[in-house]
Parts: sequence; C-alpha cells; structure tokens
Amino acid sequence: MGKGIGIAALVIVIVSFVVPFIGNFVAYFALVIASIAALMGEKTFAIATTVIAFAKMFFMSPLLMASMYLPFSDSSAPLGAYSALILTVFFVALPIVCMLCRPAIRGIFRSIGIQIPAGGGIE
Repeated sequence: MGKGIGIAALVIVIVSFVVPFIGNFVAYFALVIASIAALMGEKTFAIATTVIAFAKMFFMSPLLMASMYLPFSDSSAPLGAYSALILTVFFVALPIVCMLCRPAIRGIFRSIGIQIPAGGGIE
C-alpha cells in the first residue's frame, strides 16, 4: 500500500508542474502524501517526489524566487517575506524526516501492541 501512495504522490507532483497559480500548493499536498508513504516504508517514490518537488519549487516558482531575494534587496523587509521560503523548506524536509523517524514510530506502535512489519502496512 505504501508503494501505491508513493506513486500517487509522484503523479501529483508531476501534475503540479502544469497547474497555474496553485502549483506550489499542489506540490505541498504531494509532499504530505509522500511523507505518509515514507511512514509506511516506501523510500523510492518518497525520495523521487521530494527531489522533483524541490526542483519545481526552487527553480520554477517565481513567487518563491521573489521571496528568497526580496529580504536581501530591502533591509526593511518584514518577517512575512520569508514565509514562502519557510513553508517550502518545511514541506520539502517532511518526507525525509518521516523516513528517519520511522524506526522510532515503529517502536512506539510496538509498545502499545500494534505490529508494523518491516515492509510497511499495519497488521
């Protein structure tokens, strides 16, 4: 089931390339789905989704580029100028953090009696 969710995340992040105006938010949604897949044990599609979303956000998003360079060009820029950058870094890091925290989460579930096999899924 984790592989299917990972494939869905990959398809959604590819669709975010062609969606005008809300493409970044579609990519954020794909990264949330990729983090769910990472928690289920899927690494390949979670990493691929994260890499593609990173490339889309940092190289193809004019809004994010403007929010990265605005604070450096204007010393009186408000803290909100960093909001798009902070949001993007958070969502790009989310699947990676989920992959790293999965063993600890498996231990928590095991302590309450829910067995999660190594391949993913809940039995």
